[in-house]
Amino acid sequence: MSAYRSIFLERGWLHVRHLGWRDAWPHAGLRVMTRRDGPLQRVLMIMAEPDARAVLERELRAACGPLCEVTLHDMTGTFAAMPDIGFNPLTGGARMLNTATAVIDLRLDEPALLAAMNGNTRRKLRQAEEVGVTWQGDAQRNPDVVARFLAAYNAMAGERSLAGFGASQAGAVFAKGDGRLAAAFSADGGSACFVMTYEAGDSAIFLHGASDGPPDPLLGATVHWRLVGALKAANRVWYDLGGLPPPGSADGITRFKLALGAQTIDLGAEYRRTGAGFAAARRVLRLVGR
Repeated sequence: MSAYRSIFLERGWLHVRHLGWRDAWPHAGLRVMTRRDGPLQRVLMIMAEPDARAVLERELRAACGPLCEVTLHDMTGTFAAMPDIGFNPLTGGARMLNTATAVIDLRLDEPALLAAMNGNTRRKLRQAEEVGVTWQGDAQRNPDVVARFLAAYNAMAGERSLAGFGASQAGAVFAKGDGRLAAAFSADGGSACFVMTYEAGDSAIFLHGASDGPPDPLLGATVHWRLVGALKAANRVWYDLGGLPPPGSADGITRFKLALGAQTIDLGAEYRRTGAGFAAARRVLRLVGR
């Protein structure tokens, strides 16, 4: 069976459909996206096949103007930094795309998917059914649930100094049929866990998540498990649970994703070259608060 590459390579990916980027320079094994902000240009190149290296290096050199910032994401492990024109490896929060991700293969049947989970997750699913946890797989059609999700997400984002997510942004994704909102509720409705996905091609990815009300450990496992069934019914092949921190990190989010039976996929290294004019303009914009 074919292996997962990344939803970033799908034609309908979020950057192009909703974030103002456009596809450019189509080459086999190499995706190039650009975004212009006045005279400044950002370029994102994703190398998915080693055979694209020669084309990649030519395009990299052509794209390195003073008002341009170029980010290269190498999924092949074959690119080396190009210090002669200022390309250097990126780490941590400087990266645009994830180092690795956790993916569930939706081609597996239900018994195999359950078997891939750890025992504690399966126990939570049984308990959730026993105590009356409910689920909505198309909650994007319910304005009250959408509003509750956005309130919960933005409250969490404010606490963690993350960017907020507005109703217009969510509405644009839902209106184009590019994603869904799933929600699990405690029996009394007082607690909820929300997952918003983005979907393109044969893949779906966890885009945003939030919860409200008293903590309920049964809701997270339920919303993802039921979402797996909904994605299978929609003929998706992969459910990407989103990025993982660097290897060796023992954070709870990673443990939760792997406990759902996901496999870890290495997404490769990332490099960047920022033109002198681009860097100067960015410093000025920061000084004026933009």
